Amino acid sequence: MRKRNRIIYSIIYVQLFILSFAGLVYLFFTIFKIKSIETNASSQSMNYFPNFDNTLIFGLDEEKIRRHFLSDSTIESVFIKKKYPDTLVITIIKREEAGMIQAKNGVFKVDTLGFIYDTASSSSARPVIHLEDKELNLGNNITHKTMLI
Repeated sequence: MRKRNRIIYSIIYVQLFILSFAGLVYLFFTIFKIKSIETNASSQSMNYFPNFDNTLIFGLDEEKIRRHFLSDSTIESVFIKKKYPDTLVITIIKREEAGMIQAKNGVFKVDTLGFIYDTASSSSARPVIHLEDKELNLGNNITHKTMLI
């Protein structure tokens, strides 16, 4: 009789353990899913955000997200912070136009570090550097050497 009671109690304990474990797993996957994103981006930039549906905050590949945003040449840097349990904070720093460059192959926007990041129309109130003898591309960095050569 005593042995039979032990077996019954053991079965009950195992079932309770399995049920408790399943409940904890369910809670973990419910609580730590990304539910909100805080950002300084404009509402039109929100379309550029990757899809975070069913993504756990622990399994988030921050470098992949950073590369996703930096593929847009108008973005200078991206900072990603996790606010547990379910919020992601993304701060986007856009390039600041310092002037324009008129090159052989078009007009380009240049930031304060001399990085060519976008094409531009020739009508702007910004200063224009004329390098009509040079062919430039997005992603080039303009230095004093570039202008002399």
